[in-house]
Amino acid sequence: MQLPPTQKSERYIRIASTLCYVQCAFTFLSAIALGMPALATGSANRLLGGIIVVVMLAEALVFGMAARGLRRFRRRSAYLAIGIAAAFVVTEVAIAHSVLNVWLAVNLATVILIVLGWSRFRGGEAEIVAPVA
Repeated sequence: MQLPPTQKSERYIRIASTLCYVQCAFTFLSAIALGMPALATGSANRLLGGIIVVVMLAEALVFGMAARGLRRFRRRSAYLAIGIAAAFVVTEVAIAHSVLNVWLAVNLATVILIVLGWSRFRGGEAEIVAPVA
């Protein structure tokens, strides 16, 4: 069965939204898992650990906001998702000194799905385009 282009675009955006929700949850859990030991160590590492925790919690929050907006097909949320994906890659490089991890693939998939579903974002910011029946 062949789907019309509008339904394909809608499916791509919903999958991208789901990936953002998954990344939101795992980033939040990672912030807790990485932050607690860093905060429990000496004073020099405590400041760096606190900064990392705050940055990761902020990224988790923004991923959640982008996912919710993508479910509503808001163009602003598409830009937000692409921007936070780039910021997350920069944060991961700063922490791990490597881009070779599963989240790079998830971020690339999210951006590609948003680009493939871009036609769904036609119209103004508040306008939601109804699928063609």
